[in-house]
Formats: sequence, structure tokens, C-alpha cells
Amino acid sequence: MLKTYRKAIVAIIINSDKNILIGYSPRDASYKLPQGGVEIGETPIQTAKRELFEELHYNLAAKKSLFC
Repeated sequence: MLKTYRKAIVAIIINSDKNILIGYSPRDASYKLPQGGVEIGETPIQTAKRELFEELHYNLAAKKSLFC
């Protein structure tokens, strides 16, 4: 039987100084890009905003979306 997977996003946030936003996960002691599964009815941008807030308490004011 084939496994089914839900769609997911990875957010790459780059500021004007070309710094990339990453988060630290104490659960597995690693640094990660914010990521997560797309909920039913969500757009990729909505998912990115939700995941950024859930994982980093960061409110995103998205200016541009690539590869959606």
C-alpha cells in the first residue's frame, strides 16, 4: 500500500542584510528552517505565517513568495 503525504512548506526568510532566519529545536538539539504541513483550506503563505508564529513567535508580513 502506498503512503500518502500531505503538502508541506519550508519557509526561507531573508532580510535586507541577506541574513537567513533559522530556529533552534531543543527537542533534537538542531537548527532548522521553519516548516510544517499545509492544513485543509490554507494557502502556502498562510501555512508559512502560521508555522513561523507557532515555532518562533514571529509575525510574518510576507512581501514575496517564490515557488508556491
